Amino acid sequence: MTYLRRLGHAVIDVDWAPVSLVAALRCGAMVTVLLAWGVATDEVAPLIAGAIGILFVCVADPPGPEGRRVRTMAWFALWSTLATLVGGLAADTFVVHLVVGVAVAAIAGYGGAAGTTGPVIGMLSLVVFAVFSGTPVAMDVAGTDALVYGAGALVGGVVIALPGLRNRARGPRGAFTRLARGLGHARVLDPLSAGAAVHATREREFLEAAAADRPAPEAAVWFDALAAAAHQARLGTLGLAVHASDASGAARTAVVGFLEAAAACWRAAATTTAWPARRPTLARARTALDAAAATLRAGADPTAVRLAADVQSGLDAIADTLLAPWPVGIRTGRPTAPRIATAVAARWAETRHRIVAHAGRSDPLVRHAVRLAVVFGVAIALSQALDLPHPYWLPMTVAWISRPGQGDTTVRVAARVAGTVVGVLVSGLVVLGLDPGPWALVGCIGLSAVLAISFLAANYAIAVTGITTFVFFLFTLAGEPVGSSLSSRLLATVLAGILVVLAALIWPTRTGTAVSASLGDYAAALAAYAGPTLAGTALLPDAREVAHGTVLDARTRAVTDLHAAEFEIGARRLHPETAHSVLEALHRATALCLATELAGATADDRAAAAAVRTELVDLQTRLTETDTGRGVPARDHPPGPDHAVHRAIRRAHTALDADAARHARA
Repeated sequence: MTYLRRLGHAVIDVDWAPVSLVAALRCGAMVTVLLAWGVATDEVAPLIAGAIGILFVCVADPPGPEGRRVRTMAWFALWSTLATLVGGLAADTFVVHLVVGVAVAAIAGYGGAAGTTGPVIGMLSLVVFAVFSGTPVAMDVAGTDALVYGAGALVGGVVIALPGLRNRARGPRGAFTRLARGLGHARVLDPLSAGAAVHATREREFLEAAAADRPAPEAAVWFDALAAAAHQARLGTLGLAVHASDASGAARTAVVGFLEAAAACWRAAATTTAWPARRPTLARARTALDAAAATLRAGADPTAVRLAADVQSGLDAIADTLLAPWPVGIRTGRPTAPRIATAVAARWAETRHRIVAHAGRSDPLVRHAVRLAVVFGVAIALSQALDLPHPYWLPMTVAWISRPGQGDTTVRVAARVAGTVVGVLVSGLVVLGLDPGPWALVGCIGLSAVLAISFLAANYAIAVTGITTFVFFLFTLAGEPVGSSLSSRLLATVLAGILVVLAALIWPTRTGTAVSASLGDYAAALAAYAGPTLAGTALLPDAREVAHGTVLDARTRAVTDLHAAEFEIGARRLHPETAHSVLEALHRATALCLATELAGATADDRAAAAAVRTELVDLQTRLTETDTGRGVPARDHPPGPDHAVHRAIRRAHTALDADAARHARA
């Protein structure tokens, strides 16, 4: 696959698991009510800042424990309101605007050093600085904008946080919904792909959310039942998918049909968890699963029947849990405040340590802060020199799309340009073609907010489309003519993309250089797990969980590093296509080993254990030597056993052989 095709797939691929319609509807409703009030009182312009504050605090809302969400939104409201005030005060004078803008950009770029939510808070604070510094205003207007924006962010944060403060089970419910929706939207044979590693990661996130939010005792028992059933059904699905890959004819058709019915059941479980009133959907999906199971039992072999029984019993247990009356602690409960004050000192010490640890000149965050400050300053200067009708759009877009890593920046730029083009076209067609009135525009703004928040984590290009239409409709409601906006915003978006990409190329931070080492670590972790599994050695439950966790952690790091590397421009020690082939081979071997563990080892498996371990150790050695920059080392391939896991690892070696031949020709 060529670079442009990979980039195109990254832009259009949708991860349906994190789509959050509940949060999006809540955000859209708040924005709609606020602007409807403005239309009714003929005071729309003063409320624009409040609508932006509501939208951005919803963007800043992270998944995870309720206490973390409240802290993140509170810090975001504080810093972004301050950025709004500073932006308004600096807007009158170009030199002041430029100097202050460069300083704010440097601080925002270094914000990632403060913790996991620092990059989002820094990026959004810089965005609002760009918006409110883009047009000169009087000092009292700057104060009013900051006050209204802060009020919108505060009210939005409170509305988002209240359900979680009232019921600590909201976090685990959301995590289970993402797990079930992800499994439901995966391809039927997806467990054979390296992308399926995310399902195991989401299962772990669900367990961590249930532990972190500490729901009421009866709710904890309820979530424990869901976790056990989901684990059984997920592993059974993986084993059945592995089995289906070797089946053919009517048996394969029966297995695939059952897996499709199981996927529908997962989707219905996700819907029911988010919207309890949709329980009939889950009941119908369960009936369809029973019918598919009967068909499979009539035409599949005993191993497939047993694995399907594991899947069905797990999904039946999930359905029983969700269809029965829910405990009081799931949807209602005593008000509970997150423990913020007790941890302030510890958190500040941790944050200070992180900031100091990233202070080196070669640190990626320092490089990102410097790049962002320079490009942001150039964007402000270009907006002034070109006399753009919307001078905030160019620096704002730079703030949106800049990322520390070169690969992440490239994908972000492509998605931003694509989403902006679609958003501009849709906005122009609606406003110029339909000429909507104020109330219709309010509805369009609310729908745009829903679209942006729904797909924020699922597909950035779609989310940008929503944000673009939100801005267009919002300023059209305030009386700004749209005709002058279309071409200038498109031009500013393209210019921002060019500036950011040029900066990433001139002074790059390549985060994917460790992909060879990550794949080598994955091979080593798999060798430690595959040996006893294929040899039929019975691992104790705790040791088995440790082995599973080690393989999962190594695989997750490899996937992350490869995603960063495949979109970076420049010399690579391991070609992305080769790295993908190695990763897919390792994942297939992992899936086969897990299927063997579920089915029980055979004599052939025990005979193959030593050969598989040798292949994996040699693979780790070759990858490690590749990471030193000396190229892919050659290797003789002695005959091995005719075993599925051995063949899968040989595919990884074959991919490295092809990479070595390519380097030799070059």
